[in-house]
Amino acid sequence: MLIWVVLMPVTLYYFSPYLPFMGLMEGVLAGSVFVFASQFFISIFFGRLFCGWLCPAGAVQSFSFIANPEKVNRNRLQWVKFALWLPWMAAWISLALSAAGLKESPLEPDFFYQLEYGISISNSGAYIIYLSVLTLILALSLMLGRNGFCHTSCWMSPFMIIGQKLGILFRLPGLYMRSSVNNCTSCGSCSDVCPMSLDMAFLAVKKNCDNEARIAHHDCIYCMRCADACPHSVLELGVGKRS
Repeated sequence: MLIWVVLMPVTLYYFSPYLPFMGLMEGVLAGSVFVFASQFFISIFFGRLFCGWLCPAGAVQSFSFIANPEKVNRNRLQWVKFALWLPWMAAWISLALSAAGLKESPLEPDFFYQLEYGISISNSGAYIIYLSVLTLILALSLMLGRNGFCHTSCWMSPFMIIGQKLGILFRLPGLYMRSSVNNCTSCGSCSDVCPMSLDMAFLAVKKNCDNEARIAHHDCIYCMRCADACPHSVLELGVGKRS
């Protein structure tokens, strides 16, 4: 995650919610379109693993824990990002259809659209965008609590939430957190360290397969902090049928 923080000036535009609009107006599919599509398809089997291990925004928010380690009110905030994501997607699809209808040839893919030598922040003016995004991510986490940006404003997480839910709906095998229910003492150590404010201690004792709980919650990012904090090694990763 530290590596992704350092590389954020290089990778930022690959996760841009704005470049697809610029590209579509020119009949081009920007790189972030392919990144979002990949996140969706990968999440069908691996859930939000990307968020826990590869996301620059998630890595940046980890540093805000020192200043504000409070858990967020997930029940109140979890729909905010969808309220932002739905009109964004509707506008994106509408523009894509318009662009496709105006062009005689199919939309042209360009993974490095608006990227000079494949680097996002390649000139002094681009640093304003970089610093603005960085400020937004940190400000929401400092004001709201753990991963406040993920819960309220992340335009990438809905792709992965929908993908994971589809994988579970169609009973496809995938990644989950496995809990040995009989060995859990409900000490709460796992819940205390969860960056997504999940009550892992509660989820860890909800037996749904033999003597174990299979946790594939849409807010779980498989960061494994809960497994590291558990004094009885109750939690671990598993692959198979999820519930």
